Amino acid sequence: MQKISATILEFGQPFLDLLPEGASKREFEAYLGIVVTAWNAVVMDEWNHDDSMQKQFMSHLSSMPPAYLELMQALLGRKKQLFADDQRAVGHHELIEKNGEWVFRAEARGKLEH
Repeated sequence: MQKISATILEFGQPFLDLLPEGASKREFEAYLGIVVTAWNAVVMDEWNHDDSMQKQFMSHLSSMPPAYLELMQALLGRKKQLFADDQRAVGHHELIEKNGEWVFRAEARGKLEH
């Protein structure tokens, strides 16, 4: 199994491709934050056998344009279709500069039993 950071970048690629050329670190971090939140919403719903986190994710975006909402729905669907077997959540994550390039680091988290 590949590192969660690589998996998240692969999962979020369609959305991350929308970043403008020469995007700032702050812009890249914002996009990555949305990707991680979408991923975690699906994972946590799988853990809990419901869809409450996905609904909450989408409700926070309700004021966005319809095309953006469709993109977010597609991102949630992408997790379910292409990454369904990966039930790791993402904990701490960061974007660092290394040798002049951005490197995404992320910690994988498993389901916490109560």
